[in-house]
Amino acid sequence: QLDPVHLAKPTALGPMLEIELDLVDGRVKFIPEVGPGPGELRTIFRDWCMNFDDVALQVKRLDTGEGTYLRELMEDMEVMGFIACIEQRLNLTEQRCQKLKRNYELYDYLWTTDLNEMFAEFLETAIIKPEAASVASGEDLPEEEPEPERLNLELFEEKIQLYQGVQHEVDDMRPTHEIDFLRIQSQPVKQALSTWCNKWMYCFTNYLQEKLMGDLTELYDF
Repeated sequence: QLDPVHLAKPTALGPMLEIELDLVDGRVKFIPEVGPGPGELRTIFRDWCMNFDDVALQVKRLDTGEGTYLRELMEDMEVMGFIACIEQRLNLTEQRCQKLKRNYELYDYLWTTDLNEMFAEFLETAIIKPEAASVASGEDLPEEEPEPERLNLELFEEKIQLYQGVQHEVDDMRPTHEIDFLRIQSQPVKQALSTWCNKWMYCFTNYLQEKLMGDLTELYDF
């Protein structure tokens, strides 16, 4: 079930294992991870291989009557060849998994950017302030009501459409992927990206809504 040629056949069984891809503590992560660390995918496979070797512990040596055949089994060229083949295929699977993960990491600006700081910088360009009135020397002109600040709605529309486009990209992502012997449930990370897209759009639309409500309230009070 690790052989890609076998897995490509119509009669092949489904993926052997199922893992998740999620956004955890600001990082796109597999659960469990696919590396060699404790509890990670490669370590799980190595533990399985060691468990198969434990069969040799159940048979006592016939030549001495003591000890086991574990050393001979571990040094057998055919067994070593199988283990090396498994490691090689795990390397390829890990590379493909990392390539998939990078597709989601392209959107890391959604959660690594300070939303409040970014929006404050945006407002510096999106708010159109009135120009100071020029007064001719020696002339007394009646005081005029200062023009109110205006919003550049085109900039707001541009930003909202930008994140709507990102939202559509996220919606088109597949909820599951099959890589070699793995089925990867990517719905968790897809949902997390969608939530962040909504946060960004809400930041702009909510400001416009509150600004409109404030202006209408002032007009009504007037």
